[in-house]
Amino acid sequence: PSAYLRYRRMGAEEAVKLPHNVVAEAVSQYGIPGGAVYLAIVVVVLVGMCRPATPVAASLSPPGRRGGVWMVAAAVAITAVISRWLFCEAGAYPSLLLLDGIVPAALLVAAVLAVTWTGSDSSAEDSVLSGGLRAALACGAVGVFLHSMVELSLFMPGPATAFWVVGGASLGSTGATGRDLAKLRWVLAVNALVVAVAAVAVFWWPVYRRTALTEAALRAWGRQDPASMAALAQQAARSDPLAGYAAADAARAVLAARVGHESASEGDGLIVAEKWAGQALRRDRAYYGHWVLAAEILSRLAASSDHGEGVAEKALADMGAAVQFNPMDHRLRLQAARMYVDAGKAAGSLAQLEAAEKINAALGAESLMRFESDEEAQVRLLRARAAALAATRPAG
Repeated sequence: PSAYLRYRRMGAEEAVKLPHNVVAEAVSQYGIPGGAVYLAIVVVVLVGMCRPATPVAASLSPPGRRGGVWMVAAAVAITAVISRWLFCEAGAYPSLLLLDGIVPAALLVAAVLAVTWTGSDSSAEDSVLSGGLRAALACGAVGVFLHSMVELSLFMPGPATAFWVVGGASLGSTGATGRDLAKLRWVLAVNALVVAVAAVAVFWWPVYRRTALTEAALRAWGRQDPASMAALAQQAARSDPLAGYAAADAARAVLAARVGHESASEGDGLIVAEKWAGQALRRDRAYYGHWVLAAEILSRLAASSDHGEGVAEKALADMGAAVQFNPMDHRLRLQAARMYVDAGKAAGSLAQLEAAEKINAALGAESLMRFESDEEAQVRLLRARAAALAATRPAG
């Protein structure tokens, strides 16, 4: 999403965050080599699902066990409720727990039980998916893939899980020759366990910890405890060192906690916030919002202290970087024009206003993204201020 903004054409309204295309999503998320491997796996699964089953498939499949189905259904239900409780705030309100936890779990269990029915008694032969059912599943999987040309079904947990489960079940019913890995089962199990633990420690735990601390910070803000909110937001940013927006949230939380404080306290808060804004930039330099945040903090710091001209110049440089990373945002241009004129830079302000008006005009008369009346008034006011500034300080 950050890279797209640098190349967005004039007149394009949406600041898209997702490409809505499985091919573009794969190569942008995993790189071209990784995306090619991912897409190759998807294609192999789809082609394999279209292969006809062989007679040997029946003899390779053991009789079905209904008890295992109920265990799977119970596991699905418990997992659905717990995941919603932990990650979707379903535990905060009874209604959310019902709608976002219990109801989805019941539907998932019903789906698990429904797909186990074959229309006849369980036997070695019936435990293999029938040709008609395999054809239907293959058509459904191909449909999901085609829908992913305009959506992101294969990257959404629910549809993706269904796709891969269906693909595995269908491939397992083709009767293809497999390999006996029984002798390596303990080696494979230990390695799988090590990988799972490492993934939890490296990827899952920092994100979970950051999420929990962020929710605690929001609750502190709700009970009007800005000091605790700022402390928790900073802990959240430290807990997940790869999340740039977590550091930006910490900067904003510190600023919010310092509202109403005077002189030294305000300056101290701005210095702490500036450090977190710098951390956000170190984690993600391509997102224009981090540059805007840094510029705003430096601008306030320059106005509230005696840090000198260097801080104000750095604020303008950061705002200029924000514009470079998102050049077709006319409201960002308006914000930059205001910062330039406040700093006494008439030429810079007029340049940003001219670009903002050009972008606004390119959006079309019926666009909902065009400047509103109050913003048009701001443009006129800033243009007048810049013109007056240029008349009194031509060198500026």
